[in-house]
Amino acid sequence: MMIQSGWLTRRIVQFWLRPLSGRRRTAGISFSAAAQSLEARVLLAGGNHAPKLATIGGQAAIYTENQPPVLLAKGGTVTDVDSANFDGGMLVVKLSGARTGDLLSIQNQGTADGQIGLSGPNVTYGGTAIGTWSGGVYTGADTMSLTVTFNANSNTTSAQALIRTIGFSNPSDSPPETIRSLSFQISDGDGGTSAALGKSLEIRPINDPPVLANFGGAVAFTGQTPVILDGDATITDVDMTDLNGALLTVKIGTNAQASDILSIRNQGIAHGQVGIDGTNVTYGGSIIGAWSGGTNNVSLTIRFNVLAKVDASQAVLRNIQFSNDAVDRSSLPRTVRVVFDDGDGGVSSALTKTIRIENAPPQVGVFAGTVNYSAATGQPILVDYDATVSDSDSPNFAGGKLTIAISANAQSTDVLSIRNLGIGAGKIGVQGTNVTYGGVVIGTFTGGTNKVGLNVTFNSNATPQAVQTLLRNITFKSTLTAPVTAARTIRAILTDGEGGTSAAVTKTIRIV
Repeated sequence: MMIQSGWLTRRIVQFWLRPLSGRRRTAGISFSAAAQSLEARVLLAGGNHAPKLATIGGQAAIYTENQPPVLLAKGGTVTDVDSANFDGGMLVVKLSGARTGDLLSIQNQGTADGQIGLSGPNVTYGGTAIGTWSGGVYTGADTMSLTVTFNANSNTTSAQALIRTIGFSNPSDSPPETIRSLSFQISDGDGGTSAALGKSLEIRPINDPPVLANFGGAVAFTGQTPVILDGDATITDVDMTDLNGALLTVKIGTNAQASDILSIRNQGIAHGQVGIDGTNVTYGGSIIGAWSGGTNNVSLTIRFNVLAKVDASQAVLRNIQFSNDAVDRSSLPRTVRVVFDDGDGGVSSALTKTIRIENAPPQVGVFAGTVNYSAATGQPILVDYDATVSDSDSPNFAGGKLTIAISANAQSTDVLSIRNLGIGAGKIGVQGTNVTYGGVVIGTFTGGTNKVGLNVTFNSNATPQAVQTLLRNITFKSTLTAPVTAARTIRAILTDGEGGTSAAVTKTIRIV
């Protein structure tokens, strides 16, 4: 700086700024007077100002299970006093305490003015690419990051719009509940980086209801032996570790009878087996709950305890059985409804199964072996005095028929008939073509001669006991004094009038 003489005269001072390279400025000072001047130059070093993030922290962000991504900084702001764009800069969102399924993402709003959009790895603002994104996916590390690298089209406006679309989600039906920590940081590409702003992220799981499956269609019940409702039924529950307080309810809805029984099959106490000990239900020998009901139109319920896991409840469901040993039970199909409450507020959808009540055929027993017929005496003999008749589901044989026929070596002179013992209690009698039991008509008969089978058609008075007594009083004789000596085969078949037919049984008569 050079100063000339003559300082006592009036001065004129001028200031100016002249841009030089980079972000430095030149300041000039000029003094002017008659024939006198002063000039000074000062170099001012004006450094880059870092961008700033604000209104991101505060209350924790809350993500609720199975919901869309929660916005993490929907009120966030971005400012930078000296950067026209963020070319080369980055937005980095970090998540600490990451767990399986965690996802940081940019919400695709679209390409309209003011909207953030996604097109592959490109991030757009109003349809113009402002950068590219990467990361955001859990890879096994405790910390994961979502990074957006900006180009020259980016600025504070687009960066602010971007930060407000950053979201978190986790697609799991059982996301870990641990609290995550978030941090946001942005750089402007000119060497300036904002302070990192932190935020907490809270995960709120919801109770997913249990799911019943493979319980449907129909199963047939015949006779008196209990039938398993569905040995392939399944129970799943994605977020339950135990079923303490859970309730399995099985109910007969349509056409229920008081004599219907729902029960649990007692397999034993070995590994994987369901057992019954009084009202306790066991699985592998350990008590997992207690049962009640199942009769007199009351639902069968199983209340599980803390030892019950999903596999145990499924095993119990697979061992629910139906029975009805009443001879007068209805043949109408039953509809069984099952529903499962997991004890934490989750209730499955109800599933139904149809039980077809099929007619059990009558049984003819102890009708076998050989009996001798003496042609010399010509006296009728009983074909089988101790034969048995039973039917587990028919109180009577109304419309049924007993057919006795000679199926081998028959002669036209052979006679099958019914011994007439009168009308006393428990006695079989014959009145014309009527057959009586204890004096009450139980049916009518035809045939028995000329190689025609003896047929007795029953009415509603024909109980299994009456028919059994009748069968024990069927006789054979020949009208010849010297019949063919070939052994006769006597064949008996019984129908119950409800579609059930016994197996054929035979008896041999030896002619002596």
